[in-house]
Amino acid sequence: TFEWQTAIDGDIADGVSYVVWVSTDSLFGIYTATETDDTVLALFDPLAMGATYYWKVKAVDLFGGTTWSSETYRVVTPTLTCCLRRGDFDRNGGISVSDVTSMVNFLFKGGPAAVCDEEADVDYSGGISVSDLTFLVNYVFKGGLVPPACPS
Repeated sequence: TFEWQTAIDGDIADGVSYVVWVSTDSLFGIYTATETDDTVLALFDPLAMGATYYWKVKAVDLFGGTTWSSETYRVVTPTLTCCLRRGDFDRNGGISVSDVTSMVNFLFKGGPAAVCDEEADVDYSGGISVSDLTFLVNYVFKGGLVPPACPS
């Protein structure tokens, strides 16, 4: 939802409407424009997660006079994680031998990837590798360190 202050028009009986520009480009090379008579705009389509958006408002009176907002505003949407439980490669609800088997199949036999790469990155190194498999084997079979928690 975008919100701004009402534009003041000195002309008697002159109404003001607004055009809101939203873009991922601070120079607005490509943008979407939405017209409204209100000073609040609720978007019907959600903004993409993990992105930066810029927006500005143009006030337009009945006689075609226009005034742009004094600044361009910036919104940064949060990045959501897909990780539920690090080490649960097959997402069966727990960390077990089936996760070790799924990771071996993925790493050495071209088997299916994890639903979420963050879950398969058991040692939290930034990628899925043999070190993740070693960490997982150590945890499952030897009581090694518990895989780190997923980011919140």
